[in-house]
Amino acid sequence: MTPRHPLTASQFLHYEFCPNWVWLDVYGNHADRAPMSGLLEKLLEQGVVHEQLVIGELQPTKVTATTTAAAAEETRALMYAGVEAIHGAVLTATIEDREWIGRPDLLLRRSGDSAFGRYCYEPVEIKSSHEMKPVQRLQLTFFALLLQEVQGTLPPRGGIITIQGERLYFDPRDTMDRFTTRRREIERILDGQEPPITLTRGCLQSPWAQVCLSRATTARDISLLYNIDRLSIDLLRRNAIHSLEDAAMMDPALISPIPGVSRERLAHIRLQAESFLHQRVHMVREPHVADAGLRIHFDIEADPLVDTEYLFGFLIERDTQDEYIHFLAEHPSDEAMMWKQFLAWIETLPATYTIFHYAPYEKHHVALLAAKYGSTPALERFQERLVDLFEVVQRCVIFPLSFYSLKDICKYLGFSWRNAQSSGTQSIFWYEQWLENNDRAALDAALQYNEDDVRASAFLRRWLESHSTQQLTRL
Repeated sequence: MTPRHPLTASQFLHYEFCPNWVWLDVYGNHADRAPMSGLLEKLLEQGVVHEQLVIGELQPTKVTATTTAAAAEETRALMYAGVEAIHGAVLTATIEDREWIGRPDLLLRRSGDSAFGRYCYEPVEIKSSHEMKPVQRLQLTFFALLLQEVQGTLPPRGGIITIQGERLYFDPRDTMDRFTTRRREIERILDGQEPPITLTRGCLQSPWAQVCLSRATTARDISLLYNIDRLSIDLLRRNAIHSLEDAAMMDPALISPIPGVSRERLAHIRLQAESFLHQRVHMVREPHVADAGLRIHFDIEADPLVDTEYLFGFLIERDTQDEYIHFLAEHPSDEAMMWKQFLAWIETLPATYTIFHYAPYEKHHVALLAAKYGSTPALERFQERLVDLFEVVQRCVIFPLSFYSLKDICKYLGFSWRNAQSSGTQSIFWYEQWLENNDRAALDAALQYNEDDVRASAFLRRWLESHSTQQLTRL
């Protein structure tokens, strides 16, 4: 009998991003798998540079064996010995004829009965997040079930150590039903059931992103449409609507709506398909952008690996030449000083102005920094004058695109970034290079990327203004 493919904790994360990631890792042509940088692996796994600080504080016993079998045996020996904490543990068990392999960041000893004595172990992960995410609960439940096999008892809790050093716990029994459902979905894939083609933003985080895009493009699949969720895709496929052509020809009145997918939503999907097929932009509402006074564009660059907002960039629209200014934290410890400089600058702004940004990140993180470092009446005015161009685009415009990032839209409209390889992830890499190697060129590259982002925001605002009188397309 052919051995079944093993189940691992990372598959739960990969499935969350893209079910085809799990499939392609097992059955795909690995020549098509893009290499993943160490930085991207860190970001995907929510790994953090504070891990070594945590390890330094706990002083756990480290598993040193290099093969899975030897490391699992060493882990069991350390558990039998009753050490307080184990780093680099490997847990293995055969459950329903399938090998499970788990590598939790830490196993911590706690009181309780187990096969080892009057104690047991609980799994703990070291993460850069501020809260425990649903997929982290699934992974910790996976480790807890492995521990049940190894030590004879299910640990009463699993947890994470956040970037702030806070320990957050939950009871794995509370997640068991959801875990079992997701586990079965992953196991069906491992056993050969290929998931349907579904292109999502999560696919972009996968090393198989180009494969997913190529397959969806070849099939002219409806998942190519922007922001089409799995609920809508399932409804359409049940009604024999699989391709862009099918979607463009559908009559929403003939499809029974379901909760979350109204006939208006179906009409919007139909127009999206028409836009995609004919490469035509549709205005469905007048793109009125509320603005008054001085127009300023705002973009933040952050490094989640050190939990720092390190760059505030602004572009001020001028009649002759737009002006770029920025506030920079050259090191994470400079974040408070950068915030103070930013607060001093907004005091100098005129009585009337509008702050444009793209997507909710800036609004949300300004509020977080205000809670962290303090607010002022001028900051409250600043926050009241924030206008999200992404909301305007989503409400008013249909582009023939699968994704509506600022870069996707502005590149389609003709704007170009000076560094074609620049991205949010790349900017984190540049800042990390600066911190690690004092590489000024890397820091300058991050500054240039930020400047191009706010210039793209101004480019988009002007495009929306110039098309505000365009004839609208009825849904």
